Parts: sequence; C-alpha cells; structure tokens
Amino acid sequence: LQEKSQVRSFSLERFKDNDDAISFYTGFPSYKSLDTFYETCLKEPAAHMRQWRGTRTSSDPSGSRPGSKPSLPPKEQFFVVMCRLRLGLSERDLADRLHLSQSVISAYTVTWINLLYHVLTDLHRFPARSVTQRHMPGCFKELAPRTRVVIDCKEFKLETPSSLAAQSATWSDYKNANTAKVLPKC
Repeated sequence: LQEKSQVRSFSLERFKDNDDAISFYTGFPSYKSLDTFYETCLKEPAAHMRQWRGTRTSSDPSGSRPGSKPSLPPKEQFFVVMCRLRLGLSERDLADRLHLSQSVISAYTVTWINLLYHVLTDLHRFPARSVTQRHMPGCFKELAPRTRVVIDCKEFKLETPSSLAAQSATWSDYKNANTAKVLPKC
C-alpha cells in the first residue's frame, strides 16, 4: 500500500486541483486547459498509438509487455512527457519519481513526441496576409512590408540516446551534443 501511494505521489491525479502546479510542471495554464487539449486532440489518437520499443513497436498504448499490468494510463504518460519537456527533467529523475525503469520513460517520450508531431502538424497554418499585415510591428512595416513570417531555430540539449541511430540523428556539431531542433515561426 505504501509503495502504491509513492507511485502516485507524482502524477496528474495529484496535481489536477492545483493549477499553479500544472502550469509549473507542464506549461499548460490550468488542469482544465490540459484536459481539454488531451480530450479534444489526443485521446482518440492515443487510443490507437503504438508504443515505441526501440527497433520494434507495441500496439499496447500503455507500453507494458503482454500479460503485465499497464504501468501508466495514456493521460498520465502525456503528463510525464510534458513535465520532461517543460522542466528538462532527465529520464532517470522521472523513472525514480514514478518507480518505473528509465527505458519505459524513454519509450513514453519517443512515443508521445511522435504522436504530438503527427497531431499538431496540421494545426499550424499561416494566417491570411491581411491578418499578418494588421499585427505586424511598425519597424517591419517600414523595412520589410512584405514579411509573412519570422522563422528562428532553437536547439534543446537531450540526454544521449542509447540507440546509436538516435545518437546520430540528434547529434549537433554546433552544440557539440545531442539536441532536438525546432523551427518556431511567428
């Protein structure tokens, strides 16, 4: 019983009534906004996602092996990945907090990042030119009136992946480390 309460000491369930904690751990302003995003955008795809298992996948969304009890339900997995992204928590730290193996946390991270990529790819569309013009800063209106979007690149350092292929795919000579790269636009 004590181990069960320790497992739940760091969970979405624990923080759902504390919007300040939800904002701190996940970046969502409240539990309601996190829950709405999950229910409207992720619940259906999460029910059909394949859990990443290195070079193979599992159709079980919990990430557990056949015959074992699920380690975390999908919404809790999403919470864990959001904490990892928001705070840069290491896989080891999350594994220790949740009494799971580091490889399970790694599998959750890869699985959910891939799912989020597929779900969110279609959400970012360029606004109409008239909207861009209306919200363009004055200096851009004067110096570059035909500007449609400003693109920047950001690299976030990662833990070194255990897979050599993943190490190769995420290596950055510029940062001299394994990184994830994003191209934010505004």
